[in-house]
Amino acid sequence: MARNIKQILTCHSWLSTYLAELPLVHLSTVEPLNRTQIRELEKSFVGLFSGNNLNRKYFHALQSHRTDVPCSHFLASLLIDEATRVVLYWDPLHAVVTTWRTFIKNWKSICDSAIGDLFIVPEDQTWLLFYDHESNYVFGKRRTRKRA
Repeated sequence: MARNIKQILTCHSWLSTYLAELPLVHLSTVEPLNRTQIRELEKSFVGLFSGNNLNRKYFHALQSHRTDVPCSHFLASLLIDEATRVVLYWDPLHAVVTTWRTFIKNWKSICDSAIGDLFIVPEDQTWLLFYDHESNYVFGKRRTRKRA
């Protein structure tokens, strides 16, 4: 993430649509994903949903929260380390990596800018936070695979 933020915004003008309200100190933690990285991420999402909910086959400890009430307490209750690197995925062309701290400090402007749904997932994909276009959060922890 050593690139100059002005270079990033010049190369990825779409960021100003999604992240326009972020303070520079937080914007400097944002790194856009390339199309290959986004395609790989999308493959990992296949089957994770059952309708508009996280599929219980893959997730446990499901929690939900409406964003028409303050979300800061809900996000803090998830007990995620602020240094955790997370991917914010809007659609097949738009995704970035940043820190959980950047997300929780700016959740309102990030989610308000989302035209559709937003996926927030750590790089190790041990959990998923889904923000849907109806202003709901759904959080789930990935089930661990049983070894034979």
